[in-house]
Amino acid sequence: MSIDLREMGVEASAILAAMHDTSFPPGEIWGEDAIRSLFDVPGTRVFVACKEDLPLGFIMWRGVLDEAEILTIAVVPEARCRGIGGRLVDALRLTAGGEGVSRLFLEVAVENRAARHMYDRAGFVMCGMRKGYYGPGRDALVLVTDPAISRV
Repeated sequence: MSIDLREMGVEASAILAAMHDTSFPPGEIWGEDAIRSLFDVPGTRVFVACKEDLPLGFIMWRGVLDEAEILTIAVVPEARCRGIGGRLVDALRLTAGGEGVSRLFLEVAVENRAARHMYDRAGFVMCGMRKGYYGPGRDALVLVTDPAISRV
């Protein structure tokens, strides 16, 4: 499958919200207004994975000085298990590392084994836990990596 990665901005908020809606359970879905508001914060960026002009997934992150945080990553259900999430993470790592970022963080639900496996393969390691981050009884692992040490 030939996939293009494109950097997009606030103009893509509706498309990003539609992908987020198909990728997360109720209560964790970010609507268009929420996504649009994230672009109001300096350093927020997005890569979108597309097959031709069909968006299949995206990664949104925010960089501050020498650190960056993955805010969210989503791949539409029909495009999962094809390496798209890994490609998005790799693209971010390359970009962030090239821009002087020395630490890349994220939170992932403890029970999200597929995402945890992808992040493990990308070199992320656990550096903390946030109890109840996704609601009562739904904890998040805090993961970190050095983007300059890439698996690509």
